[in-house]
This record gives sequence, structure tokens and C-alpha cells, in this order.
Amino acid sequence: MTEIRDTGAINYTKSNIPKNPPVKADSEEIKQPTDEVTLSKPKKSFGKKVIEFPGKVIKAAAGTVVGVATTPLHVIPGAVKGMHEGVTEYKGEGEQGSFHVAMFAQNMIAGASVGFLVGGVLGAFIGGGAGLALSGITTYIGGKSEAYDKMTDDMEAKIGKALEDNKGTKTEVAFQNATEGSIIGSATGLKTGWKVGYESGKGIVSGVVGAVEGIAEGVYEVGKNIATGMKGKK
Repeated sequence: MTEIRDTGAINYTKSNIPKNPPVKADSEEIKQPTDEVTLSKPKKSFGKKVIEFPGKVIKAAAGTVVGVATTPLHVIPGAVKGMHEGVTEYKGEGEQGSFHVAMFAQNMIAGASVGFLVGGVLGAFIGGGAGLALSGITTYIGGKSEAYDKMTDDMEAKIGKALEDNKGTKTEVAFQNATEGSIIGSATGLKTGWKVGYESGKGIVSGVVGAVEGIAEGVYEVGKNIATGMKGKK
């Protein structure tokens, strides 16, 4: 029985235990490889900076001229939007319809009036078309730059806060709301008009400036290559 027991049993002695048991890898000590990417703007050559400098000056000048011209044109549309925001029951909805309708109507009437004084009926049509085109450009730029969205949010927030303490009869409150709304709207529109006008002016000349810069840069590179080739032959 003893032999059977010794033969069939497992002998748990030190000789059966591995001398070097496997060591579990410590997950904390294993570092995953990381890829580091450093992005940097390519350095412009001195020649390219010289080529781009006149374009920057022209864009800034055009933006300033158009900004000065369009800034006052945003006062009345801003006042209309502010008055509408003050008297409507549905406040703070980001509605811009009244602003744009007032802008297009104002610019077309102003352009047609100036054109009529200069060239009669034909001048009125030309002036009205110019006012329509200007309104279209400013509306497009204002939408792309989100300037009108920011103007609307700012205007509605200020008007909503200003109307909180208005008290009196319904007529008195309505008059106060309309007055305060138009004042705040005109001031906000004036501020936005400069930004939209400046960006519009830059956008109008950017295509021409970009084409001129491209030609100048091409001529510069050709001249540079010729000079380098001639230097190598010496």
C-alpha cells in the first residue's frame, strides 16, 4: 500500500519547483512608444516678404476705405433690428430679417437718389444697382465671417437686459422698449459695420493682389535660378 501510495501520489518537493519561476510583466513599467510631431510654420524668404508687403498695405487701405464708407450704413438697419427686438414678443431668437431688409432698402434708395442727381433716370438705375451690389457683398462677408451672427447675439443680450426694469402702462413700456432697442441696435450696428466693411474691402482686392503677388513671385524665382546658375559657371 505504501508503494502504491508513493507511486500514485504527487511528490511536492523543492526539486519539483522551478528554480526560476516566470516573472509577470509589470504593466506599469511597460511604456508604449509615442510619436511626437512638431508642426512649425515654414519660414518665408526675404524676397517673398518684400513681394507680400505692398499687398498687405493695399488690402489694409482698401479695408479702411470700405469700412469708413459702410460703417454709417449699418446704423439705420441696426436701429430697425433693435426696435423690432424691443417690441416683439419673441425675443432672443436670432432673427435678422428686419436688419437685412432695412440694409438693402436703404442702400438701394441712397444709390438711386445719388444716381438720379448725377445722371437722371439712367443714373438712378445705375446707382440703385450699385447699392444692391454693395448690400450683397456686405451681407455675404458678414455671413461668412459670422459678424452679423455675433452682432445679433450681442444686440439681443443687451436689449433683453435693458428692458428688464421698464415699468408703466402697456403704451409706456412699448415706447421705452422701442426707444432703448433702437439706440442699442444702432450702436451695435455701427460697431459691426466697421468690421464687415473692413473685411469686404480686403476681400474685393484680394484676388487682384494675389494674382500680382503670384506673378512677382514667379519672376523672382526665375531670376534667382538664373543668378544661381550663372554663379555656378564661374
